[in-house]
This record gives sequence, structure tokens and C-alpha cells, in this order.
Amino acid sequence: MLKYQNINTPNTFASFDYNDSIGMAKKANYPVVYKKSNGAASSAVRMVKSKKQLIRKINQKFVWVKAVNKLFKSNFDSFGYTYFQEFVKENPGDLRVIIIGHRYASGFWRQNRKNDFRASGSGRLDYGREIPPDVIKYCADISRKNKFDSMGYDILFRGDEFLVVEMSYGYVDRFLYNTSGYYSLDDSGEIESFTEGHFWPQELWVKWIIEDSGLID
Repeated sequence: MLKYQNINTPNTFASFDYNDSIGMAKKANYPVVYKKSNGAASSAVRMVKSKKQLIRKINQKFVWVKAVNKLFKSNFDSFGYTYFQEFVKENPGDLRVIIIGHRYASGFWRQNRKNDFRASGSGRLDYGREIPPDVIKYCADISRKNKFDSMGYDILFRGDEFLVVEMSYGYVDRFLYNTSGYYSLDDSGEIESFTEGHFWPQELWVKWIIEDSGLID
């Protein structure tokens, strides 16, 4: 979806085909960030530093899982797949932006874990650093075009360029409550105003639904 809509994102490879995956592993630029399709707080994210290491993971996913399912007559993981991204270096953390109904936005910065490249799950949150307005507008545009009710965007930077690394509708509401407030956005995603104070995202969900339905002005 991201590639189809020309959204700024790191080079990403995903495939359900074993031979296709092995072929890509042979020509990838290392290191890469290997991911599973599930798992929160970077629990399923690993850095892979070599072709040999990535091929081993591909074999585990396609061959080993299939053998285990056959042996135990289970359906633990019925599909083999490969999913990895380009490693975007020189990022001491990332930015999490939440867009609710393309009308409201908030977010916070996350510092990487100690001696690690992963920011999600570090618990090292920065609520004081300003969020770039152009990033908010960019994420709001994605939400509006795709009619997302609520979406979280994980952002990394490469020089002056920002990249959408992941998107998720599931996020911890308490982290948003701890921010200093939220932004109200106009139809184009530009910031109209900032409302200071703690809030729960559920409040903005209800507020947006009521406003979008036309029940109130």
C-alpha cells in the first residue's frame, strides 16, 4: 500500500515465496531490519547483518515451520513469509505520531534502547520536543486518503527527509494521555490550533465521530 501510494518509506521487501525471498537476500544491502507480522514494542524486530544470517531466518520461516506443522499436524503458522526493511542509520530514536480522524493529532519522541537501534518498547519517551508540522500534515494526508479512523505512524529521518517506517491502529492510550495536548487540523492537514492539557484518545474518537456525522457544528 505504501509503495502504491508513493509514501516515503524505507526500502521494504515482503514475500510469501521462498525462492523470491532467497533471491532478494542474495542482493540486499546489509544490515537490514527483519520483522515478523505480529508483536508489539519491537519484540519481533531484529537487525540482520549478513546474507548468511538472513537466509537462515528465511529457511526457519519457510522450511522449519512447515516441518513442525506437518509433524504435529498443527496450523501454528500456515504461511511462510519474509518481511524486512532497509536499515535507516543515524537515528537515536523515532517519532510516533497519532492521527485521529484526520482532524486531531498528537505524538511524542522515543529514544532508542541502550546500545540498540530500536526505540519502540524502550520506555524512554520525550514529550517536550516539538513535532514538525510537515510530518503531522503528511500523516494526516495519509489518514484522510485512506479514511483511517485512528492510526499511529512511526517516523525515522534521513537527513532532511522523513520516512514512515510502520503504521498501526493499536497503541497505548496512556502514552498519549501523558503528552501536553493535541493539535486540531483543517481539511488540508494544516495545524489550526493546539489544545493544552491531558486527554485520552478515546475522547477524541468520540469528538471526531460526532463532528464528522454532522450532529454538532
